[in-house]
Amino acid sequence: MKNFENYNVEISKKKKSVRTTFTISQNTIVDINWLSKELKTTAKGVIELTLGFQNIINYAVGQIKRGKFTQGSNLEKKVFAIEEETRSKLNIIAKDNGISRDCFIELALSFLANILREDRKEKTENEKKAREIIWGIVRQAEKAEKEITELLGEDHPACEDFGYGITNMLNSIMLLEGIKED
Repeated sequence: MKNFENYNVEISKKKKSVRTTFTISQNTIVDINWLSKELKTTAKGVIELTLGFQNIINYAVGQIKRGKFTQGSNLEKKVFAIEEETRSKLNIIAKDNGISRDCFIELALSFLANILREDRKEKTENEKKAREIIWGIVRQAEKAEKEITELLGEDHPACEDFGYGITNMLNSIMLLEGIKED
């Protein structure tokens, strides 16, 4: 389920799209918009992706059947263009399990968004730890560079190479922070 950045959502233009109205919460609409942005796809792609994970389908169906999830009262109607095949799959899931299609898609999308948020959070925390490690090495390298320069002189090739090494580590920190070099 992890590594969403490696998941490429492709939407076939050959398949027939149909306008489908869902009655969902504002939170679900926010989740769809956020997922679309994060996964670099459309709402159509997000809905298709959600139905591509059997564990998400099983989770949502199970929660609804056990009464652990019901839609709130503050719902809105929202129209999305989705593939006819996707709509058919949603209807089959709902009918076969005796649940509301809209309730199902709302919980499934929420679950996918939560998984992705956790994945992004974990990645951000790991990147922060990596930056701290590299900064520690940079500080030690700068101290060593100063001592070596005092011993050998600024013109010595070893001192120049040290500077290149520190620059490379600083570039790694910038990459972790999302700063692109010009």
